[in-house]
Amino acid sequence: MTLIHLNNSLPNRLSKLKQWFWHRKGLVYHRLCNGTVQAQLRDYKSIPIIIISFNQLYYLQQQIDFLLRHGYKRIVVLDNHSTYQPLLAYFETLDPRVTLIRLSENLGHLAFWKSEAVFQTYSKGYYVVSDADIVPVDDCPHDVLLQLRVLLDKAYDRTKVGLSLALDDIPETNPNKAAILNWESQFWTSKLKANVYKAEIDTTFALYRPGYRYHKKRFTKAWRTDFPLQARHGGWYIDPKQLSEEQEYYMKTANASASWQINAQGELVNSIHKTLYRDE
Repeated sequence: MTLIHLNNSLPNRLSKLKQWFWHRKGLVYHRLCNGTVQAQLRDYKSIPIIIISFNQLYYLQQQIDFLLRHGYKRIVVLDNHSTYQPLLAYFETLDPRVTLIRLSENLGHLAFWKSEAVFQTYSKGYYVVSDADIVPVDDCPHDVLLQLRVLLDKAYDRTKVGLSLALDDIPETNPNKAAILNWESQFWTSKLKANVYKAEIDTTFALYRPGYRYHKKRFTKAWRTDFPLQARHGGWYIDPKQLSEEQEYYMKTANASASWQINAQGELVNSIHKTLYRDE
């Protein structure tokens, strides 16, 4: 039995019931009539994982290695017209199990939903979208997508279910460590069940329902999983005094859609992370 927790507001009750009804109707439809979903239910490792890429190699390679090591079969790198030469060289040697799609311009972190042909190809069933600098922790289980799919099927009032971000090893060399910890703390207060929190997710590693199209109003509404269904945000592991060549290049070329982007002095370039989650 599915329990719906309602407050005393009649309009809110009706809204929740309506959400639950359409959610259940969608589940039944896709399980009975959607061949792509039926295949994914038989083999969750066929769910497409779209990685939004731009001028970052180090963590992208680690994410792909994790997915290949655990047998995922539809890994798609959607590249925002990168120009970083080591990354372009890596593309030439990509494992044949990985599909590379190179865009003619930088469409930012929402590139998947802005690229209609790509969206139509990979959104027929469940799908994952992830930034390139998100790497599942070593203990993240091989059936991570199965666990996320089971949760998403229960999350009738959420847009997505995704991995939480590790906070215990952010280096002191990151001048914004305190700000990151303060910001992230809000996502660990609404525990729903063991290892699941009602929180917010932008484009870190998360699973979406079949056919979901980007809508700003509820895009970030999500459930986050706790360890071991967790990842590291590569952009937090930084020392502005000892930047790698890749980090310097990325800082010079990234657009405003990159959250927690800093300059060479370690200062935040924008405050997008302060406004990402304000839409109700």
